[in-house]
Amino acid sequence: LNLDFHKGYYSIYITSLDITIDETNSLKYMYSSFSEMPNLKSVKLNIPKATSLDDISYMFQNDTALTSINFINFDTSNVTTADSAFMNCSKLTSMDLGNWNTSNLKDAQGMFNGCENLETLNLKNFDMSKADTYNSMFGGCIKLKNIICKQAFKDWCITNQDAIELPT
Repeated sequence: LNLDFHKGYYSIYITSLDITIDETNSLKYMYSSFSEMPNLKSVKLNIPKATSLDDISYMFQNDTALTSINFINFDTSNVTTADSAFMNCSKLTSMDLGNWNTSNLKDAQGMFNGCENLETLNLKNFDMSKADTYNSMFGGCIKLKNIICKQAFKDWCITNQDAIELPT
């Protein structure tokens, strides 16, 4: 199962999404699900049982009008790939991914790249111990001032600061 909203003709007219999915055992990919939706301003996702979800790459890429993402329940425990998931979401100023379980995340390359107005990012439970691809994770996040996270993530950021392009 792959959620895919961006390819339909009417996707250019969608300004908000409120999605709740209870039975999601077969949801494996959200690759590019909501990308390239130029008028999408707000998203609310409630997908608590996405235990098979593996790939969220490009999920919101180039959603340049997006100002609000609310992940109510979003099971990311088996996600391995989040390449460019929020790339070029240039109007986002804050994001709360504090409840995300990233213990299996391997690819975070460009995850927040181009989020030029992002100031606050809650990554309270981020675990990057399995990540092996993470270049430009924060590239272009020129206003990022506050990352809420555990010490292990801070240490990982310091070690990989050049590769992830964390603003100084």
